[in-house]
Amino acid sequence: AVVSTQSTGEFVNDPHYSRGACAWAIIDIIFICISLTLLVLETIPEVGRYFSDDTEPMYLFFLTLDSTVIAFFSVDICLRMVSWKNMLKFLTVPMHIMDLLSILPFFIGLAADLMSKSADPTKTHGYVALRVCRTFRIIRIFKFVRHSKELIVVMKVISGAVKEFLVLGLLILIFVLSCGTIMYYIECDSSPDTVFKSILEGCWWAVVTITTVGYGDVAPKTHLGRIFGSLVVVMGIVILALPMTIIVSKFSSSYDEEKRMLEKEMLTRMRQKRDPEFAYNTENYNETIV
Repeated sequence: AVVSTQSTGEFVNDPHYSRGACAWAIIDIIFICISLTLLVLETIPEVGRYFSDDTEPMYLFFLTLDSTVIAFFSVDICLRMVSWKNMLKFLTVPMHIMDLLSILPFFIGLAADLMSKSADPTKTHGYVALRVCRTFRIIRIFKFVRHSKELIVVMKVISGAVKEFLVLGLLILIFVLSCGTIMYYIECDSSPDTVFKSILEGCWWAVVTITTVGYGDVAPKTHLGRIFGSLVVVMGIVILALPMTIIVSKFSSSYDEEKRMLEKEMLTRMRQKRDPEFAYNTENYNETIV
């Protein structure tokens, strides 16, 4: 049973384990692309009716295609569950949570469609809940991460630089709130048609100014406001640049360390294949490759 569990874990996680594992990974990538394509097509008015109107000739085709994709994703999740001895630990892995969230909208939508036949059509709260659930389908794009070891390394590096990103976010928050408040009081009484009607409007202006986007929908009209806006542009560049040097340095060192760990894991896996008696921990492998 232990060997079977290890084999299942390697089959779904390592495309180099066997030809079947390679084919499984290729099919997974194809189904991810099909799923995302269906997600986009469903929002096009000319095509969207084929997904909702069962009288359309293409309705059955798209329903069958979507059901096939979900069936494959469901089998994939079940195989990953089997390869873990501790189910609670399995549910703590972020990629596994994303896998579950990526298929839940289909089953929730299916249940909602069945319930809507007997429900009051004037009630819209169920429809709103269904729309919210359907937005979770975009999570399927993150399934690509599993098929790229470099992306896995990048995700781990980003998670290791949380403190640096928090510092950057805190600096931006302080700067945006301060500049937005000052600009509001400069512009609020300048004219009746001023666009700075609240501090929130000022904060929105500060965000697009600091990031040098400059939409132009909110802009100062007074001379003092324009002078202050010019200072904010220059100061914003400095505020963003200072923490970024720390983040880049942290990212570079963490990336090199994660790459070394990944290479060590690959060597361990190769040794295990050559030596059947070599002790191999499937759960540690799953945590690394997810």
